[in-house]
Amino acid sequence: MLSIKKITVLVSLFFSFFSIVTAQEIPLQRHCRSTLHEPVFTYSQAKSYLSNRRVNAMNRTNISNLPVIVHVIYNLDEKNTKHNNISSEQILSQINSTNRDLLHQNNNRTQTLDEFSSDAVNSLVELKMAVYSPDGQVLVEPGINRIQGSLKGDDEYSISQVDQIIADNIWDHEKYMNIWVVPLTNNWLGYAYFPNYTDLQGLDQVSNGEVATSSRDGIVIDTHFFGSNEFDEGYDLENHYDLGRTLTHELGHYLGLLHIWGVGSASCSKDDYCDDTPQISSSHSGSRYCNATTGEEVKLLCDSAALIFDSSQYQNYMDYTNDSCMTMFSLDQKSRIDVILTDAPARNTLNQNMPTGTITLEVNPGTDLNALTWTISEDDNVSGFIVEKSINKQGYKIISAILSPNDNAFSVTSESVDTRVTYRVYAVNNTGASFSKSSNTITIYNGIVGLDTKQREKFTIYPNPSEGIFKLKPAQYISQCGLLEVWSSSGALILSKEINTSSAEVSIDLSSYPRGTYFMKLSSDLGVFTQRCIKL
Repeated sequence: MLSIKKITVLVSLFFSFFSIVTAQEIPLQRHCRSTLHEPVFTYSQAKSYLSNRRVNAMNRTNISNLPVIVHVIYNLDEKNTKHNNISSEQILSQINSTNRDLLHQNNNRTQTLDEFSSDAVNSLVELKMAVYSPDGQVLVEPGINRIQGSLKGDDEYSISQVDQIIADNIWDHEKYMNIWVVPLTNNWLGYAYFPNYTDLQGLDQVSNGEVATSSRDGIVIDTHFFGSNEFDEGYDLENHYDLGRTLTHELGHYLGLLHIWGVGSASCSKDDYCDDTPQISSSHSGSRYCNATTGEEVKLLCDSAALIFDSSQYQNYMDYTNDSCMTMFSLDQKSRIDVILTDAPARNTLNQNMPTGTITLEVNPGTDLNALTWTISEDDNVSGFIVEKSINKQGYKIISAILSPNDNAFSVTSESVDTRVTYRVYAVNNTGASFSKSSNTITIYNGIVGLDTKQREKFTIYPNPSEGIFKLKPAQYISQCGLLEVWSSSGALILSKEINTSSAEVSIDLSSYPRGTYFMKLSSDLGVFTQRCIKL
């Protein structure tokens, strides 16, 4: 059997205190059935590696749009009834849930332990439902490909059978992130294929069976763990794993992340090559670690990590806790993702040939209809436009057909009172299955229009990353005066400074603040400019 990063369910039997065997409810737990060989790098080497990687960071500062195709494998029974043919709404609930996690917009992010809140970051990755097939045809269901399986009714598929399904149906893995939703045997939750890239430490320890190839790539998730009941409690999902975090976890592997303890089974001799995820002696499985007052979160810290950290990072998406416990990716994990999306085959090609130009969206509000209009500064590689809509911050959904590249308007219906609706527009390309950068967003609430103006692309801060001192040249962004604000990743304002053009260069000193990700906002008479900075 292939040695693939699989998540399975552990079955535990409990015996009574009086030695009487009693029937118990069987709890579900994450578990990876991986047979990776032992790592050959030490913890000190990992620290040195990431420090150097940060200094020479392939630091992405814009969101990477990843075109996604979800292959739904369903079976027919003797009455030709489709089994496990999940709805497009359930699929979209999963994509929106994972996007929240990736962009650090998850509803439970405020539960992150204070010790790690400054390390919990926006990974700058967003999944986009593909709108074109490999031959350039428009998809009837954006991002969805339904495939009739070879089994009957509720029968489940083995790993070898899934391998054959993938080989027969995979879409070009250099253009699409393939997700396979299929009923799996042995209660496996899912697994992913790692990028074929050994320059990033830890990935050279992955066995051949776990590495992506042109005929075997993507993420496989069991049908009953794909979707999020945070959007609709009517989906048939397993308890404790019903918030969509199985895909978030496996997407981490797809983008080059290891479990927070490293490869194989956990021990203090291993590491995930991230300084900000404390070494642990065992995985955190189940729900008992969710309550930080129990003391459980300290027990698994390795001695070397206990000298630096007060708690283990059991809330990390790359651990094994229940969905409701998970809240974060870390800064160092984002650095690994940056490397993969910049350098790794079949990862750095996702969203290539993207349409260029800046899209500016406006609205002319009406009583029953609102007219959205847009302009684009360039139109290279533009095959058309799509309009997306989000209601009450519940995630975006495509609401238009693919509009002609000559179109620049779309009418939308006014929503009911107390409904907050946000719109955005993308240009799309049918040969690269790619998406442009998003337009600005427009929000309509009770008939009032809020315009999120498009922020200037090049707000340059240097050096970035820095050990504490950041600099900028204000003349590029203000004509008279401006206000510079620095915000933590948790949304706290930590510094405010008035600046003007009397100085050719302005310094911002964050030396006394914890290392992590910060956001700078410069408001001036020329506009509003932002930039993300990393303090080492």
